[in-house]
Amino acid sequence: MSRRTSARNRAPSGAAPRLLPSLLRRVGLALVVASLVGRTFTTGAGLELHAPGAQLLFDALTLSAVAAVGLARFLAGGVPFLAAGLAPLLASCLAAGLGFALAARAPNADLAWRTALGWTASLGLLLALRDLASDGATARRLAALVVACVACGAALALYEARVELPALEAALASGALDTELAVHGRGFAIAARERLSSPAAAGPYLLPALLAAVALAAAPLCALALRRALRANTAAVGLRCLSALGCAVALLALVGALPSTHSKGAAVTALGVLALLALTAPSLVPWRRRLAAALLAGGALVGLTGLVAWQIAPERAGVGLSLQVRLEYWRAGLGMALDHPLLGVGPAGFRELYSVYKPARAEETLHAHNALVEVLAEGGLLGLTAVLGVVWAWGRAALRPLLRPLRPGPLGSPAPLGGDAWALLSGHFLGLLLLAGHGDRYNAAPETRGQLVFVACALPAAWAAVSAGLALGRRGSNAWAAAVAGASALAWDGLLDFGLHQSGVLTVCCSLGVLAPTLCGQPPARAAGPAARRFALAALAAVSLLGLGLTLRVVPPALRADAARDAARDAHGLGVDLLRRGRRDEAIAALREATAGYRRALELAPGEVRTWLELATALDALARAVPAEAKSLREEGVAAARRATRLDPWAADAWNELGRQLAARPEPDPAALAEAARAFDEATVRYPSHPGYRLEAGLAWRRTFARLPRGHPLRAEARRRAREQLLAARDASETARLVRLRLTPEQLRAAKEALRALGKGAGARDP
Repeated sequence: MSRRTSARNRAPSGAAPRLLPSLLRRVGLALVVASLVGRTFTTGAGLELHAPGAQLLFDALTLSAVAAVGLARFLAGGVPFLAAGLAPLLASCLAAGLGFALAARAPNADLAWRTALGWTASLGLLLALRDLASDGATARRLAALVVACVACGAALALYEARVELPALEAALASGALDTELAVHGRGFAIAARERLSSPAAAGPYLLPALLAAVALAAAPLCALALRRALRANTAAVGLRCLSALGCAVALLALVGALPSTHSKGAAVTALGVLALLALTAPSLVPWRRRLAAALLAGGALVGLTGLVAWQIAPERAGVGLSLQVRLEYWRAGLGMALDHPLLGVGPAGFRELYSVYKPARAEETLHAHNALVEVLAEGGLLGLTAVLGVVWAWGRAALRPLLRPLRPGPLGSPAPLGGDAWALLSGHFLGLLLLAGHGDRYNAAPETRGQLVFVACALPAAWAAVSAGLALGRRGSNAWAAAVAGASALAWDGLLDFGLHQSGVLTVCCSLGVLAPTLCGQPPARAAGPAARRFALAALAAVSLLGLGLTLRVVPPALRADAARDAARDAHGLGVDLLRRGRRDEAIAALREATAGYRRALELAPGEVRTWLELATALDALARAVPAEAKSLREEGVAAARRATRLDPWAADAWNELGRQLAARPEPDPAALAEAARAFDEATVRYPSHPGYRLEAGLAWRRTFARLPRGHPLRAEARRRAREQLLAARDASETARLVRLRLTPEQLRAAKEALRALGKGAGARDP
């Protein structure tokens, strides 16, 4: 046999081992692209509040991508997840483990472990991105994808601000919106009301501050791509022109969306990003030094102006009120940290305990609007140390070029993608497919499908344009500086908002920071050794098992629960509307469908507190519509509300709903009324400054007092508690800053009549 024949015969046996790692790497690349598309187009807020199954789906997708990338590296003979060094891997694993450990002591265990899982998925995505960034061309394409996603989101924000919101406002003014809400169901109603309640809400990021953060993160890199495309000395004139046109349109969308946010935090973020960009540019020439100094001075002046405005008029809308409400949020968060200094209140615990710690005038919020305060409140000193360790480990890797001179290498050319083409395109379409079925903005109503079609068409074009622009022209550290400056938007936003707790902002900024060094040709650092290899393999096994378990066991029933819950919510809203219109038979059918849907959802996801409360309210409406079945329906409603209070003992609305269910029982005796009043009292303990909860507690004690015979030992206590709660309701209503929290004239009259009925001693402080 000839030597050539022998070599040909041996080739397949040598190619087979190399084929599997290559295939796994491309599968991992496709899943990473899908995860980037999905996570940058969902805030996470809409998912965790209305579709927890979809939130788990995106996290499972991310973990699967991480596992595929790590396994490909292992089979290729390398060490998984060590492209950035041992410190980021160790810090990420410790932070993820601590998050799950703290979730066990959180008030709402279901929400807490989903929050910990989201953080773990984000940290894993960074490890996968750093591994894929070993190839400079892949790093450039992934960075361009992030920029393109944000540009498309900004374009949607402009469309929403200029077209959709004015149309919704006109429909609301004409009364046509009520018909739309009835036709499209409760999901559309929720989305419409959210958008109308915040006119500056923008695109898939929902909140203006979040859009500003991601737009400012992507703008420097997009501007660099445009500059390179315009100044490139290449024979491919057509490619250069197309790239410049696409980058220009993307940059216009990013910059044009900023004024529509009306965000004061955006101004602070912009100053920080521009100052860091001026400082980290290749050479700090005098004009850059002067620019950085001017920007820092401007930022200090803006901050000083805000402080002066706050001192002059703390309650005035604008800078003063923005600072005032944030100080109230921070005070509540620091109060939690002082009471739980070491371990905090658990992931997502701030929103659960905020009503207990908030000042009386403070507005309602889900986040502390300060990353450090919220991390300290939820994780204590231990959690803050873990987060700072992650920031140090990853930040040191990203800022390493500052510590030693850059030696730029090639990023790759804008030539055909080769074998990665199918991975990139399939990941793109997989991400869009998941958004179509489970995104928090694209499944609210059929009308929003047009936005998804726009993304499907515009995203590949913007992606190709920015990627080509980054690959054109002279290589240097400009790409690194632009990416690092963009990643800093997360830090600046964290001073005044909560981008750290939103998957879209977190993914955009952290991805750019992780990809930054490789964008200018710097190879990733490697640290391999026996101990490091064992640790990396343990991390790979943990991520693989977690992703596989979620994908096979947790996500499918959670998604079915989402579908059942959404259908039940639509039927519930329709039933209440029909009952109000007097169409009793149709209303009963819709409400029965709603209760059946909620039960199906709870069979699949029994830990969801919000669904138990929705079941209780649906049963209450059905009991009012069908008096013959009222007793059994009320008992089931009480059981559902009790289950909600056990799952989340600090949920004030759960205790308030339990009180309503107990008080609504047919022919309640004094003991049952007293039990209902105590449930209302529990709600006021958890939200002391809520006028409505105080009023309901006072009226419940008033009814208990009226039912008790003279001489009963509970009668004096019922009268005292009723007066205390009714007077506290009046005071809380006068103190509340938000109009929607204040008591209505009808409620104030009810409180006054109840106080008068309680007898002597009440008139001195009657409202």
